[in-house]
Amino acid sequence: MEPFGVYFRFDDRERFLAARRAFERIKTCKESGDWPDDDGGWREFFDQQALDHFWWPTSSELEDFKKLYFTIPVDERHKDPRLQHPWDFMSMFEAFKDGDYGLEDFDEDGEGTGCLIFDPHGHPYGGTGCMRAFIEAFDMEITGVND
Repeated sequence: MEPFGVYFRFDDRERFLAARRAFERIKTCKESGDWPDDDGGWREFFDQQALDHFWWPTSSELEDFKKLYFTIPVDERHKDPRLQHPWDFMSMFEAFKDGDYGLEDFDEDGEGTGCLIFDPHGHPYGGTGCMRAFIEAFDMEITGVND
């Protein structure tokens, strides 16, 4: 049986290795429960190219977003294009922290494909959104999800 994971393809081995290093840091934090309080504790694991994949709202943009969010009916929020943004950098780590799963491995097969393997502890476990955002930040293409 295929392990629970997010499967991906990559062209740049150096970016894959950078992602693996960042994954190991996230895994260590998840296992220990000791998470950095701000983005400064994470930036060294992400190059500018990866950081550019995230939404970095100003405080006024975030306030405007929150106001808009609560004016839109609940059943329309996920469809409204005004609320569509890439992941916020720190929200990705919060999702990793809060997810009810263990992080197992970030491995490759030697042929330009790999997998972020996780072990869900329950259902619902929190989903793979943060894992997908993480992988895509390093310019790797998601090819499948087994959850």
